[in-house]
Amino acid sequence: MRDNTSDVITHFLIDDFGNILDSFIIFDRSIILERIISLLSIHKDIEISHEKSLIGLSKKKYVGNDILNFYKNNSAGLPCLIVTKGSREYLKVIGNN
Repeated sequence: MRDNTSDVITHFLIDDFGNILDSFIIFDRSIILERIISLLSIHKDIEISHEKSLIGLSKKKYVGNDILNFYKNNSAGLPCLIVTKGSREYLKVIGNN
């Protein structure tokens, strides 16, 4: 039996060029969302993916990161969650704008 006490889930914010913009060891939805909004206000034309990765003994079971969501600014410059349904893409404004 394997000991999974050293397993850590790390959350990453990655731009569309593959650069890690930020990482979080502790998942706190509000802090991650604030950081996404901050990054999109600075970098208007990028798309950000929120990904998680399991680091530790269980890494042998998984290959790559799990993509949780994508974010980008809409045409009005407001940060949005990208929602895909079928072949259509919708933007849902996030934050208190």
